[in-house]
Amino acid sequence: MIDHMSVKVKDVEGAKAFYAAALEPLGYVRGIEYPGGLQLHVEGEPGDMWVVPLPEGAQ
Repeated sequence: MIDHMSVKVKDVEGAKAFYAAALEPLGYVRGIEYPGGLQLHVEGEPGDMWVVPLPEGAQ
């Protein structure tokens, strides 16, 4: 599975919804969530994926 990956995006809320839905069939669930970020992981498995905002000014 995915192991410690960050996806930096412009539209964080849209990306959270997209990646949560796209990875759900693989067993991924929402983990830690905070304003501007989301962790997705498989319960009981090592590794995770993070959806995070692009740094300010990045394109």
